[in-house]
Amino acid sequence: RFLDYLSDLCVSMNKSIPVTQELICKAVLNPANADILIETKLVLSRFEFEEVSSGENALEVGEDEEEVWLFWRDSNKEIRSKSIRELAQDAKEGQKEDRDVLSYYRYQLNLFARMCLDRQYLAINEISGQLDVDLILRCMADENLPYDLRASFCRLMLHMHVDRDPQEQVTPVKYARLWSEIPSEIAIDE
Repeated sequence: RFLDYLSDLCVSMNKSIPVTQELICKAVLNPANADILIETKLVLSRFEFEEVSSGENALEVGEDEEEVWLFWRDSNKEIRSKSIRELAQDAKEGQKEDRDVLSYYRYQLNLFARMCLDRQYLAINEISGQLDVDLILRCMADENLPYDLRASFCRLMLHMHVDRDPQEQVTPVKYARLWSEIPSEIAIDE
């Protein structure tokens, strides 16, 4: 609830409050307070599976794949880690601790999105080092993650990576016309 409260302080009537955003950003992202945040990293994992070929014995084949892992400190101040997919699966199966960690992480992502709202570059520059476009896209597209967590990644992507300078307004093409814009008579000379 604390992170939810902080994210509410960043915004009023869907408009950012830059001074509050800056204060919260400096406090939350201060290295002295790093223990309240869940760290996100892409970790190289090795998956091994058996390959069956015609007429030969089964071979073990290894494949490297980058996977999103979360790192956090538990109540005993010990560092814990788990892949985000594994957390989501265990939470779905009813593991309370994993459900709580995932919920806390979702609130953290929502706080980050609100800290970055309306191009707050102090937060954007700090957070984008850990949560880059590739990592966020992986999580947005991962169907094994809960919808609310994927939605939080979408909000973060929007406020941190999409809504940035330079943005130029593009005049859209008019595909439709109003009847009032069409003249009632047309002359060949025109």
